[in-house]
Amino acid sequence: MTNIFALGWDDGGDAWNWRRHLFVWEKELVVECTTLLNMVTLQVRVVIIGNRN
Repeated sequence: MTNIFALGWDDGGDAWNWRRHLFVWEKELVVECTTLLNMVTLQVRVVIIGNRN
């Protein structure tokens, strides 16, 4: 348990602050990837529908 405190994982420690910033970055990255995937999916659908005519 003392190792956890030494590494900053205690309540309000520096490690938690670092991890919180990483969570925010991960969430932003997921939103960006989802947006790009939706754009690609939409483009593929437009091409498929356009080829039917």
